[in-house]
Amino acid sequence: MEITIRPATHEDAPLLADWHVRMFIELLEEEGQAINPQEMLVLNAVTQQYLATRLAQDKAAAWLLLENQQPVACAAVSILPCVPAPGRLDMEYPLLHSVFTLPEHRRKGYARRLVEQALEWCRQRGFSSVDLHASRAGEPLYRALGFQPTHEMRLAL
Repeated sequence: MEITIRPATHEDAPLLADWHVRMFIELLEEEGQAINPQEMLVLNAVTQQYLATRLAQDKAAAWLLLENQQPVACAAVSILPCVPAPGRLDMEYPLLHSVFTLPEHRRKGYARRLVEQALEWCRQRGFSSVDLHASRAGEPLYRALGFQPTHEMRLAL
């Protein structure tokens, strides 16, 4: 079995968007929340446009893991604006997102390999940290890679 990782391009945006939506559907199902099919269609279209644009502008990077030349997993990093803070004087930070592996290919270490690839990309760009929003299923992997909980809070309006 041949395993390779390749950078995604703006041409991969449709696949990346499909898997991004599938990731959210799984999260919603896991939490017992209703899934709005129309909202998922809109999410797919918006995500596709977002990724195509951000990848073309070099404000995001994504990778596909291929098993025998077929994509089976992905991960992405978006560079987002932020308020200046210690360690973030350039007013940008990387957000790891869209880490997804097709269900039949899970438990093979693919997500780990992709996250490590994303972390190396962030290091090469000079970032001192990376943020993510972890699912319960992904949390053990991220903790094993050294991610720590933060003080982030949210209020639904």
